Amino acid sequence: MASGPTVEELLQRNAERVKTFEPILSLSEISNLPPDQRLPMPKIFIVSCCDNRVDPWDILGLEKWDAVVTRGAAGRMASQFSNLLFLDHVLNFTDIMIIHHTDCSAQLFGNEGACQVLAERAPDAVGDVEKLKLPGFEDLERSVQEDVQLLKNSPLVRKELAQRTRGFVYDLKTGEVKPVSEAGPA
Repeated sequence: MASGPTVEELLQRNAERVKTFEPILSLSEISNLPPDQRLPMPKIFIVSCCDNRVDPWDILGLEKWDAVVTRGAAGRMASQFSNLLFLDHVLNFTDIMIIHHTDCSAQLFGNEGACQVLAERAPDAVGDVEKLKLPGFEDLERSVQEDVQLLKNSPLVRKELAQRTRGFVYDLKTGEVKPVSEAGPA
């Protein structure tokens, strides 16, 4: 398998990009635009896996201002929770999409092996390792349901936003994003 670029190569790519870069409007510049030129702020918050095979922009046909997309291991909501709360305060989201996918390494490898390696690496921190909320899971649909319930059960998430939180599974073989039925309250 070919290796990816080095950090230095990425910085060289950036140096090339800078040659044709057009400045991006600051937040104050955006807010001072005349009403007919205002940019639409994203109203959908999307969480998905950081697996390079899963590109929410491509999968959902997103345009630049359609949504805020955050990505993390397994697309788990817990690691994105503070981002959601802060950004919802700023942007007042209308919807949340949580997207997990088939053939996810977090399901294939689980948390046990990672915890074992961490405990071996830091034997004096085994208690800290045991407290970690790693993203691994056994059941794909259940992992989506747990993430949806995390938001629906949290008093920190606006009720109307929690009610418009939905979970999905992206099928790597078909390209389809399928809704996951909700589990009962946890």
